[in-house]
Amino acid sequence: MKSFHVSLDEKIVQRYPDANVHFMLASNLHRVNHELIRDYLATVETRIDHDRAKEVSTGWRAVYQSMGIKPSKYLCSFESLYKRAVKQKPVFGIHPVVDAYNAISLSYQLCMGAYDLDTVRDEIILRLSAGGELFYGIGMQTPLTLDADAVVYADKKRILCAYWNHRDAEATKITEATRTAIFFADGAKAEDRSRATLALRQLADLLGSGVICSSLYSLDQHKPSASLMLPLDECEETGSTCSF
Repeated sequence: MKSFHVSLDEKIVQRYPDANVHFMLASNLHRVNHELIRDYLATVETRIDHDRAKEVSTGWRAVYQSMGIKPSKYLCSFESLYKRAVKQKPVFGIHPVVDAYNAISLSYQLCMGAYDLDTVRDEIILRLSAGGELFYGIGMQTPLTLDADAVVYADKKRILCAYWNHRDAEATKITEATRTAIFFADGAKAEDRSRATLALRQLADLLGSGVICSSLYSLDQHKPSASLMLPLDECEETGSTCSF
């Protein structure tokens, strides 16, 4: 067993006092319930609240503007998915696990992401870039150079996601080899909190009974860090939760 830490840097809490980050670990991802996921994907379009989607996109654009970047060029993960969905462009078909959390993201109008825990070093922290850091996103041949106002997810070795939730890193993405992952749901406003909780619970159900999911965890200005033990206890049941 080893200790794993997730935290919000003090500067993030000061700059974004309403920020709330929710996460869940899952193992045995090679045993996902493909049928449950396929059935859910077929109903996603009917679950989207378009008024809320526009409100969520506007809120994240304000956050992105505060980072000194053009929010029309660098979209949050939810707005990127939503725009593709309404334009009837392909959204799913990447990987069953990725499809599952993207579907939940659209249904609950939340920015969500995931990282392969076997590729992450001991911790994940939401922090400001040190400035000049290079980031290789999924599919990118040329890295982004991030300035000191950029919010990033990172471990001890590298950046895992640029501009809070714009794009995940190539090195830590979910693949066919992924067995254990950590799933995040981001909230820019305090009212996002309950929706994020419901979204992760729904995701645990959607992955199926063959997948072992941890309790849900929540970080904010009042509780900016959490520690847990890896690997997941085999006796934990899928979808088990702790109170936020």
